[in-house]
Amino acid sequence: MNVCTANSFKRKTSTSAKFSATGFHSNGIRITIWMKDEAGGMTMVLSSGGVLTEYLNAALRHIRMERLADDGQMYAEIPVCPGVWASAQDEEGVRREIQEVLEEWLILKIRDREPIPEIDGRSLRL
Repeated sequence: MNVCTANSFKRKTSTSAKFSATGFHSNGIRITIWMKDEAGGMTMVLSSGGVLTEYLNAALRHIRMERLADDGQMYAEIPVCPGVWASAQDEEGVRREIQEVLEEWLILKIRDREPIPEIDGRSLRL
């Protein structure tokens, strides 16, 4: 995942891809996701001053965690987001890891134009 502003996005991504890795600009208030369109220009696909954060927080409230008996690692999953799971040595680590996995999962949903499930009445429409 590239982390960059819209101005530096073109320099950090491939010019041949229909979709370049998502670029984020986050100043604690707004998160913006940019995609390279068919003509090679940049298209903003999601810009949110709170909707995206609310969606991610709603998903994170659905975390299920357990300590694995075989190796003692913490395992976490978010059942409302199929395929989102993580493991780490402790609860703090697994929470940090699953949040990153959730963000990457959402980026892939956007890139592939797959449906994004509604969570607790919150939805993202692109």
